[in-house]
Amino acid sequence: MLLQWHEANGHLESAILAEFDYKVDPKNNKLDPHGFKQALAGYEQVALALETLDKKLAELEVIEKSGPGVEVFEQTVTKILAESSPLERLSTKGVRYADIAGAKMQKSEPIVGTAGILAAQRQDLAILRATLEEVLEGLRNALPLAQKGEFAQVMLSGRNAFGDKMPQFTDMMSAFERFYVRTCMATITTTMQVYPRGFEWLTEKKAP
Repeated sequence: MLLQWHEANGHLESAILAEFDYKVDPKNNKLDPHGFKQALAGYEQVALALETLDKKLAELEVIEKSGPGVEVFEQTVTKILAESSPLERLSTKGVRYADIAGAKMQKSEPIVGTAGILAAQRQDLAILRATLEEVLEGLRNALPLAQKGEFAQVMLSGRNAFGDKMPQFTDMMSAFERFYVRTCMATITTTMQVYPRGFEWLTEKKAP
């Protein structure tokens, strides 16, 4: 997902730079409208990857609910998350992304146990996916502008949703990655703290 995201950004940046060069010296430079189409295709692949991630998290939720769990593990991971510095959560409220305000810290309920981690990850992922759909719609609508060399001009004017939604999504993507990593790291730290409780099967000797 992240590789597709960065590759799509690369196509977008190259196409925009080509447009700038064309504006400065149209005789010696050409527009790159195909680069915008490549960026769109890349972002569509990111959307598919986010959908796959959500399905995998849903599968983990089923697994988590299928067993009794290990009480000391759930208590420890909840404590670790509570003692961590505030976890940055996604929100679409109270933020003006066009002036690069970024994803503000949102007050949320404490995350309790493994089930709470998975639920929070899917909740933020849903916001991320919804915002990406707005990004895709804005970029699709802006493709005719790229053909005429007017993409950057219209984006900077704020007359197309892509110019506002793309910075918003970029910030959200970074915030979601940090949140995802930090919550996963909490489970790793917990595993080390409670071991071997819950992991006795690793050392059990099988009868010959």
